Amino acid sequence: MATQETQHCPRCAELADEVGHLKAAIEHRDVIGQAKGILMARERCTADEAFNMLRMASQRENRKLHEIAVQLAGRAAGSSATAGLGPG
Repeated sequence: MATQETQHCPRCAELADEVGHLKAAIEHRDVIGQAKGILMARERCTADEAFNMLRMASQRENRKLHEIAVQLAGRAAGSSATAGLGPG
């Protein structure tokens, strides 16, 4: 949604959009890091291996990696939190 200022300044609108995307990226990075940590602890794997598990689950389920990470972090206390995310 454009404000009055950004309607008169296309570059301002672009910058406002970019700021919004950067804020979302920072939030996503945090939850992805949490999910990686959960997988590293549970699967005894490296950070790269944990990220690859998240990436593969994202591709397999046709969902954004961030969504997979949110689900995993939200279910971390449950025993089924890593269902479908393991190596095999």
